[in-house]
Amino acid sequence: MLALKVPKRNAQETLAELLRGGALARGVKIRRDERFVYFPLSKRVSMRGYPVVAARFEEHNAPRSLREALQGKLSEAELEELVASFDTVGNIAILEIRPALRAKGRLIANALMRTHSQIKTVLRKDSAMAGKYRVRQFKWLAGRHTTEALYRESGCTMRVDLARDYFSPRLATERLRIAKLAKKGERVLALFAGVGPYALVIARNSRCAKAVAIELNPHACRLARENVKLNKLENRVEIVQGDVKKIVPKKYAKWANRITMPLPQTGEDFLEAALAGAADGCTVHYYAFAPIDGLYSGVSRVIRKKCAAAGLQCRIVNKRVVRPYAPKVSQVAVDFRVRRNK
Repeated sequence: MLALKVPKRNAQETLAELLRGGALARGVKIRRDERFVYFPLSKRVSMRGYPVVAARFEEHNAPRSLREALQGKLSEAELEELVASFDTVGNIAILEIRPALRAKGRLIANALMRTHSQIKTVLRKDSAMAGKYRVRQFKWLAGRHTTEALYRESGCTMRVDLARDYFSPRLATERLRIAKLAKKGERVLALFAGVGPYALVIARNSRCAKAVAIELNPHACRLARENVKLNKLENRVEIVQGDVKKIVPKKYAKWANRITMPLPQTGEDFLEAALAGAADGCTVHYYAFAPIDGLYSGVSRVIRKKCAAAGLQCRIVNKRVVRPYAPKVSQVAVDFRVRRNK
């Protein structure tokens, strides 16, 4: 059987990606040895350069999918309404349940826990990200009554409270991508930092000199500071609580060699402040939501306009789709480099 061979330190976020993509084979047990985890595949995948190898797996009798676990418990019409994909943060699963199935939420959650033994809590999304702290409302459905999780990604361990702090496991690939781009001695500004994942992953997986994470939410900052200690990165990661617009121009003017801006909804409003923190040659990783029929044109115009207003030259060095967001809308990442006019 085909298996994805993944270093243990990257197993949790890889499992989440395989589950989201429907690529994890069911009916067999995941294998582990001293250094690697072997995930059974239902289809061949290409993920972060991890090798696909042949492996033997032990069978088990759990349902192979959420849909299979609900056969005979939901009608065919209800099964058509089922969103079988879900996010995981640590041992918490986050479900999207359409209105037609809201009354069956507990049934669906319990079936999910039977299908995935590593899941200990199931939550339902009850709102979009909202408010100045970008948090989502959840409804508990099954398992332990908690919104707190211990999450592992790219060699880092993080405490997360999903109900109180912004966090997206779907950006794990982005965080590692940027970490691999960071050069020795760089100074990094991680804006809209949440509990610190960008700063932590970059510091852990690069030779940057320092990463400063700026976050408005006091609770997220408290967890971020705990996460810095948890990962023994006190000498290289600093957490700053406050408003990016006030802090960056005053305290970090022309300081950063690399800036991350994971605020796709309203990032344009903070671009002027972010650019104030850019040293000559700084690379900015800018995120936005864009219509699929003009993915980069509008975003590129915004970037060039803001840079010109700040007296900076800019060159776009990379563009990529991060993930689908809504019908005909995607989240995109645009990396651009700035030069200060002499």
